[in-house]
Amino acid sequence: MAVTFRDPLWRFIATDLETNTTTWLDGRCFNRQVSVLLNRPRVFTGEVPSDDPEINRNYDAPGTMFDDGPYVNEGDRLIYGFRREVQDEITQMWTPRFAGILLQVEDAAQSDIARSRITAYDPWQYLYNRPIRNSSGDLPGSDGLSFDDTKANVIAASLLKWTIDTDGPCFIDAGTTWSGTSFFTGTLDDCPEIDINFQQGMMVGEAWDELVDLGLIDIVLEPIYDPDDRPGYCVQMNTYPLAGQSRPNAVFGWDKAPRSLVGVTSLYDGSERANSIQYYAGQGGPAVTLQEDSLSQARYGVYFAQRFFPGQNVAAGVVALAQQELALRKNGQHTVTISPAPVRAPSPFTEYDIGDTVPIYSSNALRKALTGEQRIYGIPVEISDDALETVRSLLASPPRSDRIPCLSS
Repeated sequence: MAVTFRDPLWRFIATDLETNTTTWLDGRCFNRQVSVLLNRPRVFTGEVPSDDPEINRNYDAPGTMFDDGPYVNEGDRLIYGFRREVQDEITQMWTPRFAGILLQVEDAAQSDIARSRITAYDPWQYLYNRPIRNSSGDLPGSDGLSFDDTKANVIAASLLKWTIDTDGPCFIDAGTTWSGTSFFTGTLDDCPEIDINFQQGMMVGEAWDELVDLGLIDIVLEPIYDPDDRPGYCVQMNTYPLAGQSRPNAVFGWDKAPRSLVGVTSLYDGSERANSIQYYAGQGGPAVTLQEDSLSQARYGVYFAQRFFPGQNVAAGVVALAQQELALRKNGQHTVTISPAPVRAPSPFTEYDIGDTVPIYSSNALRKALTGEQRIYGIPVEISDDALETVRSLLASPPRSDRIPCLSS
């Protein structure tokens, strides 16, 4: 769908659960923001006029006899956000950059004006309401659900497949092998093999959180819009040992060239430092191997942390968590928040994306100079009433090169 430069940069629609459009939100949705986070659900927020007929009119779903609620309605509406992006030197296309389920609608009136605040989440959020199941479709018993010597990407996809097979679709396409469609075009890269146990009562979203927290897999749910071949799907699943790529040309500088930042915050936080980590497999269970970093202890002293894992009885899985925690916390945490300058800064999604590493620079006028690459962990995009975008408080942190190559026993 080619567009002209007069068209807005972002457009949004609301659809039913089969991707039939109920209403266009252009010109009637304000204070919009899309937040893209690595290994967490994407979020869209906005405000719409409650009395607009394109918002509050009742919608009759095609092929049903039921009143399906207002055009904009919680629970049975999907929100799709499209961004105008250059595909080549001539063609520009509307690319889906958000797709999710409308899960919150807050109606509020002041004086004689009524507005509805809407919030949509991508399907990762939906997985927090889907229990993990085994390959037979049963809920795990008191011993939980265990995987031995299994690639992390296979574990993530298996959890998805088993909930789809038993409880029905969940808006995520991972290909026919994993109960998805033949139109899947995502990437499912192999990740390290691990041993892991998920405790009884855990949800699929929580299990995915536990997997990515090991630091051995990144799960990226890529927004899609395919009402003809994949109606009802919002995203397709991608897995990587480490998502993103190096983007050396996407340079962000504060008081250094190209001066593409209007603000920068560099937080060094030692309050959560830990360089001696003792974890235990099971509640009151045995201690796994103590994880320590001698260089950190020599410099800062000993910072101790311990934790029990009631539902994790596989020692190798607990060791993996301890090793990852040590890598994250041994030198404290360094978080960089930047506000790119409009026009001068690189363009989000096309010149850099979630998981990418980009150069960020400042002199020691910031007390401690910033040099080298930082990894992008969060991209919050504010969209004005004329559909132009501003990226504020872009979240980054120094990239880690110490990911553990293999943790299988």
